Amino acid sequence: MLYHIYKKSNRLSYFLLFFILFIGFILRVSGIISGIWSINKYNKINHPDEFRIAYYVREFPNSFLWNTDFRIPTFLHHIISFATLPFYRLKSGDIYDFLLRFDIIMITGRLFSISAGIGAIILTYLVVKRNYDRNMAFLAAVLLTFSMYHVVNSSYLTTDITTSFFLILYIYWIIRAFQTKTTKYFVFAGVTLGLLIGTKYTGALALIFIPVFIYFYDIRLNPEMPLGKRLKNIVFNWNYWIVLILAVIMFFLTTPGLFLHPQEFIDSIKYQSYWGVSVNQLPRWDISIWVSQADKLINTIGLPLALAFIVGLIYSISRRNPVEWAGLILILVFCLYFGNSLAARYIILITPLIAIYASLALITPIRNSNQRIRWFGIILSVVVISYSVVYSVLGAISRYPETRTQAAEFIDKNIPLGSTIGLGYTTPEYEHPNRYPWINFREKFIYMDFLERPQYIVMSSTDF
Repeated sequence: MLYHIYKKSNRLSYFLLFFILFIGFILRVSGIISGIWSINKYNKINHPDEFRIAYYVREFPNSFLWNTDFRIPTFLHHIISFATLPFYRLKSGDIYDFLLRFDIIMITGRLFSISAGIGAIILTYLVVKRNYDRNMAFLAAVLLTFSMYHVVNSSYLTTDITTSFFLILYIYWIIRAFQTKTTKYFVFAGVTLGLLIGTKYTGALALIFIPVFIYFYDIRLNPEMPLGKRLKNIVFNWNYWIVLILAVIMFFLTTPGLFLHPQEFIDSIKYQSYWGVSVNQLPRWDISIWVSQADKLINTIGLPLALAFIVGLIYSISRRNPVEWAGLILILVFCLYFGNSLAARYIILITPLIAIYASLALITPIRNSNQRIRWFGIILSVVVISYSVVYSVLGAISRYPETRTQAAEFIDKNIPLGSTIGLGYTTPEYEHPNRYPWINFREKFIYMDFLERPQYIVMSSTDF
């Protein structure tokens, strides 16, 4: 009797998980054709990084030797390159063949990103189920499924979703390694960490996770252990060094251009550091940094989920759970590293952790013995999930109709040949070509700065 109940419970769990993943897939795949040229010649890619990655892939394997731009590591470039090898014969002088192969690269890369997004949901479920229980695992999976930026960016050929997948996979291997005392899981963790850093350099922030985990794991095993011995256990922990050494090896294997062009690698890092993290950096104690980061967090996942996440973080401080404390320190290091240069899409890296802490905040009152508190937790969970569903669905459908495509077609068909056109911007900093429709300045029109009073000015709805 109990066996049959258990079996039915498992079947229901698998069905619910499959349903969550199915909805997550539909939301993420909905944007896969957005900006694809072969579907509409007026289309334009959604994100400038997509062009950078796709161009490297299109020139592979020659780019393996001459690429000197290491602002982004090359693991994602290489994996998409191998996946599109059968289409290399399309590489000819014909412009249609050129663009068709470019679109094949885009579709392949976006499918990889969508798969990584779905994989992150599955891994978040497994991490929470292993560290907590199945009910909280479902809640965390739902929250990540309907995390708006995670949904929208899953259909871009960029590194952000892939890094979120490798981060939660790395955490999963660490948890399994300590629970089973098996060396192979530390090996898997090291390889995964190397792939994470090889996908995006900021993945190196995840290095902090394992020493903090070891520290609080020792506290759980022996609360009376002296501080010095705990620190010694971290430094002389052989498994920690396995993870670290394998991560370094995998990073170099996935970004071999570092050995071919070491000076260019250094220059790329200097450029990216100046342009991104270091430029106009405010002191970390400046309150405007934290206000700005909170604003980016709200834009990324919505206010209700952001509040649940912050409550979950604060609540975890009172507990001595190794996973919670390691994740908390990782998030703190993440925020301190970026400061006021944090972009909303960078938060995608830690969205699985956001879902875990938010689910902790929501599930705790539901399990309270007080009926009023329990109902409060249920209502709160319904509000957070409902808002997240609406927010992510709106984010997914906002891609269509593509206003840049409509504007490009209007310009091409209605503005006379040889007319002068300018792109309107509030400051030169925001004159980003990706914000505007595709305009043929070489053959049909003449580009002029809008301050020089061209005949036509194109304004971007995403400018500010």
